[in-house]
Amino acid sequence: MRSKFNFLIYPKFQLALILTNTLTVAINLFLVFFQNWKFNHHFVEMGERIGLVPGHAYFKFLEVQRNELILYSSIGFLITFLVSSLFFLVISHRLAGPIVRLRSYFKDISETGKVPEPFQIRQQDFFQDFIQTINQALKRLK
Repeated sequence: MRSKFNFLIYPKFQLALILTNTLTVAINLFLVFFQNWKFNHHFVEMGERIGLVPGHAYFKFLEVQRNELILYSSIGFLITFLVSSLFFLVISHRLAGPIVRLRSYFKDISETGKVPEPFQIRQQDFFQDFIQTINQALKRLK
């Protein structure tokens, strides 16, 4: 028996969506880190060109800035990952629910040879517009 709070009802599909989203967020974070590295490297080169010694406060300041940006970007990535994964889990649940329900509905028909009550899905699920079409087709087959 499935729990009311089990959102992974079609794991292969749902996890593929979440993984795709995670990779997209990770690529975005990588691009931010890369641009930050280029930006920081540019300022280091400027300091070297004007003859600042390696231990100069300017270089220490740049290092502090770089480390702060990495820290806050990493925190932002984690928050974005968690929120977007939760969002994708809920959305995928609303997409997968009708598919799982339809598969079960037609499995019952194939096993019993009888068309049960009209097909229904949860009100918040996607594909509400298909329900009437499915029920009309099944009514016609009766």
